[in-house]
Amino acid sequence: MKGYMPFPNAELRIPIEYKDKMDAYTRTRPTGGERPNPEDAPFPRQLDLWFMGVCLGAISNERVNLSGNQSHKFNTASMLENDAEKIEILELIAIATTGDPYIIGDPRRVIEIANELAAGGLPQVMQMIEDGNSRNIDNLSDKVKAKLLEVLPPAKPEPAGA
Repeated sequence: MKGYMPFPNAELRIPIEYKDKMDAYTRTRPTGGERPNPEDAPFPRQLDLWFMGVCLGAISNERVNLSGNQSHKFNTASMLENDAEKIEILELIAIATTGDPYIIGDPRRVIEIANELAAGGLPQVMQMIEDGNSRNIDNLSDKVKAKLLEVLPPAKPEPAGA
């Protein structure tokens, strides 16, 4: 799937109230400045924080409609150009969300759904980072582990002699 980019100019958006927190918890500095410590800013890129919001929004079926004046465009989906796995996941989430496998024929709608899910999942991401007595990265790691244990089926023991 290298080179597959169905939504090059689609806008990646978040609710405007999360702009400052996105800046604080990512090491991306589009306007310049000193890069924060990874322990304080656990996400390398804004895209990574947004994507986690998409995933948590999908898991909890939380979508928030983003109107133009209440949202912040932080980049375009062209950032996904060399990330075929994320593109596939976004398409699969759009199919699962709508029940329509042909939704991938409407790339702008796929990104719109992803933006709405990110908006629904960002409160969870922020809570994961902020709730706890440790550094942000440790708080996040602990909460991600707990979430995985919550959503994954329990492991089945290996049969004897396997």
